[in-house]
Amino acid sequence: MPDNRIPNAYFESLVDTSDEWIVERTGIRSRNFASEDTAASDLAVEAATRALDAAGILAEHVDLIVCATLSGDTPIPSTAVWVQRKLGIPVVGIVDSNHSPEGIGYVIPGNDDSSKAVALYCRAVADAVLEGKANATNEVVQAVAAGEDEFVEVNEHA
Repeated sequence: MPDNRIPNAYFESLVDTSDEWIVERTGIRSRNFASEDTAASDLAVEAATRALDAAGILAEHVDLIVCATLSGDTPIPSTAVWVQRKLGIPVVGIVDSNHSPEGIGYVIPGNDDSSKAVALYCRAVADAVLEGKANATNEVVQAVAAGEDEFVEVNEHA
């Protein structure tokens, strides 16, 4: 989170509003502005690093990056690609609602900034992951049932 905390009072001098009006309608009491030399991907990398650490997940196990920003680092490559590169994630897929990532094998195109589009993408990916895991589990069960091997090795990250 950027350190530069801006109270709602700042906006009172820019537009016809008040702290009370903003809080009542949005619940927002202040915002944090990033410095001009901080890129959107820098903020995303910081947030992703915290989330991965909290979940105990390594970056190389991330299969999908979902990114939606109107203030991207560069037009090409997209902000999601910068996040992928900075974290060193070997990406399976990227959803970036404002740009077309280059150099990515599996791109889910999207030009809709709505949360419904992102939710749809995430649901489709989650369903595919669950189906893949179920298929892999069924293959192991069938191999064991057929007596092919008394030891079955499962690679969870394949």
